[in-house]
Amino acid sequence: MNPRSLAGHLGTLLVAVLVAVVVLGAIFGQPLLVSFVTSGSMEPSLTPGDGFVVVPKAVAGPVGPGDVIVYDAERLHNGGLVTHRVVDETERGFITKGDANAFIDQGDGEPPVKSAQVVGVAVQYRGSVVAIPHLGTAFGAVNDALGSVQSTIARTTGTRAVLGTSGLAYLFFAGSVLWYGLGLWQERTGRARRRSTSRDTGQSVHLIVGTLVIVVVVAATVGMAGPAGKTQYDFVSAHYDSDGTRVLESGTSETTVHPMGNGGPVPMVVFLEPANPGIDVSPEEVYIGGRSGANATVTLTAPPDIGYYSYYMVEHRYFAILPQPVIRGLHEYHPWAPVVVIDGLLAIVFYALGVGVAETGRVRLRSRDVPYQLRLRRWLRRRY
Repeated sequence: MNPRSLAGHLGTLLVAVLVAVVVLGAIFGQPLLVSFVTSGSMEPSLTPGDGFVVVPKAVAGPVGPGDVIVYDAERLHNGGLVTHRVVDETERGFITKGDANAFIDQGDGEPPVKSAQVVGVAVQYRGSVVAIPHLGTAFGAVNDALGSVQSTIARTTGTRAVLGTSGLAYLFFAGSVLWYGLGLWQERTGRARRRSTSRDTGQSVHLIVGTLVIVVVVAATVGMAGPAGKTQYDFVSAHYDSDGTRVLESGTSETTVHPMGNGGPVPMVVFLEPANPGIDVSPEEVYIGGRSGANATVTLTAPPDIGYYSYYMVEHRYFAILPQPVIRGLHEYHPWAPVVVIDGLLAIVFYALGVGVAETGRVRLRSRDVPYQLRLRRWLRRRY
């Protein structure tokens, strides 16, 4: 393969990976490596349609003023993911604001952002967000086009479109990747130029499918580990209780709500565990459906000694693609055991499907000299 052709394939593969992480981020409700903005609230740092690089919360480290975060809002824009900058940190949580907004988010009714709500941190270089121009615009254009296709199909057939625009987008992405893989495989083996009866190992197909499986596994791992982690509750044990701030009378208890959201369509099972004495949570196991939320009740008990205290609760999240009792048993064995099993299951399924489709295409290619893509175009022209 000449350098120019290699550069073209690498560029196509890079675009495919970028689209993959955006699509998988939408599926799992968690921005993976890249995301994009749809409003002008972060101008001039990010203009509408710009993409940006995201570091998952699990590996981003402590968040502080100046950081641009992606958080799961409770009230702002009717809930959902919001990308704004942290301008202050209080006992109740982070104060956030869009760079172009005149008021802070908390002035619009959004409570201070808790650490558990932060799902990612935007990468910055010398104080500026690393932006990918027009990534969101391109993704939105494809999404709108697929929505129009779905509406046309529904009107023509008189049936209800059940996949939804996102479902068509996922199918379009999968088909595009397989199309690219088959084209690369044809070029490498010479089947686009000559008839061959020799046996082909199909290593390039396995390599491409294996690379995409790695992307899926990494995305799934981030989707489970990203929203998980420790939640910190700070309070003061005092002689008397006080309103407005978290001050508890020594020896007494106070309850608070721990909100949990699931921005993706894949259901999740959440396990909540107190990390130290003096904190209790109910229930300890919560099932959250796709694109929905749930709450748990956290009870803090102030110790008899006066002073400032920090209690912690650990949250573990797993995609509910296994029976819940199985996930519970694996979690009791080790918190990472369900992640490993779920990742393995996804890898097997995606690899088998990818190789199966590629092998089907390869068998058909043995019968003719004409490339698979060209024959499909001719068939479409004859039919439509």
